Amino acid sequence: MTLKSQTSRENGKLGVRPTGSLKKPKISDFITEKEFAQIMLKAKEIALTGDKDMIKFVGEQYMGKAAQSIDHTTGGKELPTPIYGSQSQEK
Repeated sequence: MTLKSQTSRENGKLGVRPTGSLKKPKISDFITEKEFAQIMLKAKEIALTGDKDMIKFVGEQYMGKAAQSIDHTTGGKELPTPIYGSQSQEK
């Protein structure tokens, strides 16, 4: 039996995932609030020089990232009316 299957078997008996298996690392795990404040001050200085990417970054940090609407199917056009069995609109 491999180590991976042994671990899976043990976790299955416990009925839970291993501690921390779903935790994604955050920036706060690596830098302090003071360091982050210094980074944001530098980003602000660069944004004030007119750097478009930095303006966008600072705006997203301050206001939150804007929601994006994605339409892969119709290009903004109305969806066609579906035909269900014998209830076709054509007669």
